Amino acid sequence: MADEEAPDVELTLEEKTELAVKITLKQLIIAAAMILVMLVVFVVGLLVLVNAHKATSSLVAKKPENRIESFATKIESAQGKVELQYYEHLSRMDDASIFKVNEEFKIIYQLSEQSEEDYVAFIKLYQQIAYDSASRVKGSGEWFYYYEKNVGRAVQQAEKIQRQLNTYLHRE
Repeated sequence: MADEEAPDVELTLEEKTELAVKITLKQLIIAAAMILVMLVVFVVGLLVLVNAHKATSSLVAKKPENRIESFATKIESAQGKVELQYYEHLSRMDDASIFKVNEEFKIIYQLSEQSEEDYVAFIKLYQQIAYDSASRVKGSGEWFYYYEKNVGRAVQQAEKIQRQLNTYLHRE
């Protein structure tokens, strides 16, 4: 128990001086370490700042280009290419070949129109056959009305396409 409670002992001047020297030495080492850390941070920051300045100064040092002139040269170049292509294709196309292509398109359009008309007629015939079959077989009306919506949508879509095709083909 005597060890647990140490009586307040008066320190001598030498002991006080040694204790102060130890504390001061510890504080001096901590301060030196902090100064060293601050110096490293300062140097790193200075290097980052120098590199950033180099990067931005190279951007500023470039002579600005005249965008209007560069755009005009690009337009002239494209215009020359277009003229060359136009003369190349103009030499290939004569009036007879243009009329031939036009006639071929008319034939294709007429075939498309006939095909659409046939498809609408087929869907309507299918719908009528399904109705006739459903009316003859007892209890089959349910499946007819179940599928009637889908067939009706197909008929409407086919008629819409036919109208659009007719409008396109008969416009002048």
